Amino acid sequence: MPIPEAAQPLYHRVYREIAREIEGGTLQPGERLPSERWFCDELGVSRATVRRAFEELIAEGLVESRGRGCFVTGDAVGEPPNTL
Repeated sequence: MPIPEAAQPLYHRVYREIAREIEGGTLQPGERLPSERWFCDELGVSRATVRRAFEELIAEGLVESRGRGCFVTGDAVGEPPNTL
């Protein structure tokens, strides 16, 4: 039986929203995610909630933290190297 959305932690709902944007192609590989503050304003949540969602996205390999920002992960190489 699925857990109702209202019973899920708020950070998990933010995580799912961002993950949907990545899976749907709105956020492309290599693209920088909007700032934590932007997500706070857009989704009406605290920065701690957004940070926890980002931590989950990083742990799942959907995004990576590089310097000052998080970026959508993706294949840097378009084709596998030629093996002979």
